Amino acid sequence: MTKEQKEEEHRARGMLINAFSEDQFDRFENWRAANFSKAGVRRLVNATISQSVTENVVIGMRAVAKVYIGDIIELARRVQNEWVENTGEKQTDLPTPPASAAPSPNVNGEAATGEDAHGEGAEGPAPEPPKDDRRGPLRPDHLREAVRRYRRAFEGGGVGMQRVWHQQQQNGSERFPPRTGGRRIFR
Repeated sequence: MTKEQKEEEHRARGMLINAFSEDQFDRFENWRAANFSKAGVRRLVNATISQSVTENVVIGMRAVAKVYIGDIIELARRVQNEWVENTGEKQTDLPTPPASAAPSPNVNGEAATGEDAHGEGAEGPAPEPPKDDRRGPLRPDHLREAVRRYRRAFEGGGVGMQRVWHQQQQNGSERFPPRTGGRRIFR
């Protein structure tokens, strides 16, 4: 990738971030800040395959783990919503916060008003107030059901599934020992 391409990509990313609503920007910042520690991932991968791995492998595994966990949490939220709709169970004892008194900004970033630029009233019906979407924290049951559905749908192509590894009865150092002619997986 050339320097010009990197600058163009950086400029395009900046334009996208500037176009985010406040809620989208908060979600993006939280997603960007969420990380797995390099040392923890390296230790886990080294223990799993019984050999040292390079920095690129650690970076790749961190990215895969972040996507996998994001998929599971997203699916667990869907499970939680389904269960709330079906059972009507109470998720939290906290009161619903009042709607914001300030009007939300429109596409141009200006405060929305009931009149357009010509002084006429806004056309169409008034927007509906946002529905009460207060949810409690995810529970282990939500996560278990999400993983079960993820496995059944095989959405990730086997990511996070260790069926092949569980079918073999030996650990990594016994299956692929370098001293007996086993092949190193990562160099």
